[in-house]
Amino acid sequence: MNVRLLSLVVLGVVCSLAVGANSGCGGPTGPKRVPVSGTVKYEDGSIPTGAVAVIRFEPARAGNAADPNTKAASGTIQPDGSYQLTTVEENDGAFPGEYKVTFTVMKDYGDNISLVAPEFTDAATTPHSATVTLDGKNKFDFTIKPRK
Repeated sequence: MNVRLLSLVVLGVVCSLAVGANSGCGGPTGPKRVPVSGTVKYEDGSIPTGAVAVIRFEPARAGNAADPNTKAASGTIQPDGSYQLTTVEENDGAFPGEYKVTFTVMKDYGDNISLVAPEFTDAATTPHSATVTLDGKNKFDFTIKPRK
């Protein structure tokens, strides 16, 4: 390969990488994520704790299709019950839209026994939902039931 051709190939790759790095979801022209936080507690006021304690906002479905402008976001339920959502980067929030809210709490890693009542672990059955807005407070507090 001659030097001129190699230079053109390298220049093409560099330009492609630069364009790719400056485009994509959440960029200056892409959808904006907004901070989302709140608390999670059991009905008796205690905090759901375990090696795994996660809240997940899953895009609500209209029929069989999820809103194309949303993406799932999740956060760790902290020892005080608080959480902050992450979609792409830590604590970057969620895209505005409608969500079903699910919870995963397990005593140990690799444990397949949920500490949360089954209806709260699946987007199809959870009673909790949230609407994230561009100009709203976006603070959501949830009460869940422990597994019996």
